[in-house]
Amino acid sequence: MEIASSPAQPVEVTLAKSLTVNPRDVLTRYGCQGCHQVQGAGGTLGPSLDNVISEKGRAFFLRKVKEPQFNNSSSAMPQMPITDDELEALAEFLSSI
Repeated sequence: MEIASSPAQPVEVTLAKSLTVNPRDVLTRYGCQGCHQVQGAGGTLGPSLDNVISEKGRAFFLRKVKEPQFNNSSSAMPQMPITDDELEALAEFLSSI
């Protein structure tokens, strides 16, 4: 067997996400509708999420989910261990309703 004298050149590969994130599963997994309404279903402790992106903006929504007390230190919203992919899927969904 002959070993090449120079290292192999890296090959660039684009990988598709192996799992598609279902935003409705995200809502269920983190119990969002325990406090928030989405399309008329859910709790009323927190604001409805139906228009949150159009009213507050995408950046606000993303930060609020990651850092719930950033704009209100007495917010009852807990910090969730949501992944970036889950958060993006949820933001896309909420932007579409």
